[in-house]
Amino acid sequence: MSARFLAWYTCGALAFVLLLSTAISVHPDFETGFRVIQLAVGASAAAFAVIGIVLGQLPREHWCNRSRTVRVALSITAVIASLLLLG
Repeated sequence: MSARFLAWYTCGALAFVLLLSTAISVHPDFETGFRVIQLAVGASAAAFAVIGIVLGQLPREHWCNRSRTVRVALSITAVIASLLLLG
């Protein structure tokens, strides 16, 4: 899989987790903590969107798009985002 696809997939999965979390009701004592979690997930989705935009603007031959390390790191984050959807 390409690094661009992995970045956009992770962004979409995290955005979907954020959307699903709006349907959860929490105890009033934990509401602030839950909002912080939602903010962290939303910021992560925005960060992966920026990564996807940057990778999309680079040529396919650029080292970022061809790097195995970048693809492994994005694959790990994509798996974690997928696991958040299951949980």
